[in-house]
Amino acid sequence: MEDSKFGLKGIHVVNVVLNYFYGGLLIMCFILALGNRPQGSKWGYTMAFIGFGIITIYMTVISLRRCHIVLLTFHFS
Repeated sequence: MEDSKFGLKGIHVVNVVLNYFYGGLLIMCFILALGNRPQGSKWGYTMAFIGFGIITIYMTVISLRRCHIVLLTFHFS
């Protein structure tokens, strides 16, 4: 989606931020799993679940958008 033909300015910044957010969530889950039971870190795991869900929704929407644009520009010959 960083290609200029898609017309999304600043998408690179969003992608970099989401990459760091994803890495932070992974590190948080690892740290939470070092000694606590899931019942003891209920809010941490809930926030990680919500964060991973937001990233998954973003990736799905962007993938569908990309497929839509490719299909619109595809010429059968």
